[in-house]
Amino acid sequence: MKPLYKILSIIGITVLVGIIVYFIWNSLTGPTPQIPSGEVELPLGTPLPESGGVATTTTPETPISGEQKALQAQKFSKNPAFDFWIEKGTKEIYYLGLDGKIFSAKEGPDLDISSQTVDALNSIESSIKGEKVLVSFGNPLALQWGIFDSIDTVWRPLPADILSATWGGNERELIATIKTKDGISLASLDLTKTPFTYKTLVKDFRFNDVTLSMKTPDILLFWEKPSLGYAGRAWQVNTKTLLVTLLSSPQNGFSLAWSSDKTVGFRFIPPTSFSLITPNFSTLAPVFFSTFPGKCEGSATSTVYCFVPQITSLPTLDVRLPDDYLQNKFFTVDDLYAVDMKEEVADKIIEGNTNALPALDAEHPQLIDSTLYFINKYNRYIYKIEFPKATE
Repeated sequence: MKPLYKILSIIGITVLVGIIVYFIWNSLTGPTPQIPSGEVELPLGTPLPESGGVATTTTPETPISGEQKALQAQKFSKNPAFDFWIEKGTKEIYYLGLDGKIFSAKEGPDLDISSQTVDALNSIESSIKGEKVLVSFGNPLALQWGIFDSIDTVWRPLPADILSATWGGNERELIATIKTKDGISLASLDLTKTPFTYKTLVKDFRFNDVTLSMKTPDILLFWEKPSLGYAGRAWQVNTKTLLVTLLSSPQNGFSLAWSSDKTVGFRFIPPTSFSLITPNFSTLAPVFFSTFPGKCEGSATSTVYCFVPQITSLPTLDVRLPDDYLQNKFFTVDDLYAVDMKEEVADKIIEGNTNALPALDAEHPQLIDSTLYFINKYNRYIYKIEFPKATE
């Protein structure tokens, strides 16, 4: 073979190998969030279609929460956040940085509250007053738990045998599933004692990998983790009588979240079934849109706010809901809807990917007074939307 042909052959093989390596690397590393530019034209947002129906959209002439032009989304935190909570008394916003350090978000520079780092954050749940936060972290198959007290600014580790936990009827008690030598038990933890003391509620609980949430001081709600490959259910147990009641029949991909005041639940069943429910799992105000439960907040007695993915931002092929979204395999561009629970009217109040609401993928919205706070999944910063205050 002539030298020139040999050189060309070597170059061709090198390029081919490079292309193969590039595609293999991309398939292994997965997608990274790409923030759509405000200059990119996207079709007007429409909610996910109702189950068995056609996608619909409305643009109300008079939104129920004030003039649309007055609503703006603004970045609030100075650092990316894993999650945040609100202390109800002082209305102070606390957040966990991505490395577990804790800050207080302010209009000016954020305050350093704790420099303690925490690896592999998993979830947080604030107490009723917001003075403490329950945090899980570490290996998802063997989570560790701790409590941060924002008054004393100290961490308190919890026993290693806790599998899942939630706040009880007050800030002095936890309800938790406990790993024992005989299996799993349901117990209450007295946080005022040193060391913590257990009181067994159900000796043989027989429910594994569930999320816990108190409905009332005596009623515990619990449901299985969401996955399209598993038929999830929800139950409640009376911690006094120990009566267990099934609340939701098995549904693949069933996922659930609750408002901060526990008066309204947000239930999603793929591909597009979304509903607002009571703590007894009956339907509240009807809605024509569909979204993921972690994008809603509000109260059954006033207004519920939901960030709703524009249908153009959703993948159209080979999507597994809610798994792919929860695993960050894709990101959405959201509109903001308000549901007047008294009038049972749902309106879109802000169009996403505009000057008023840039391209945001919102999660964990929290409402305090007339301001809605939430995390933007694209960059993990806390944002806020201030609504016009009601006039007498």
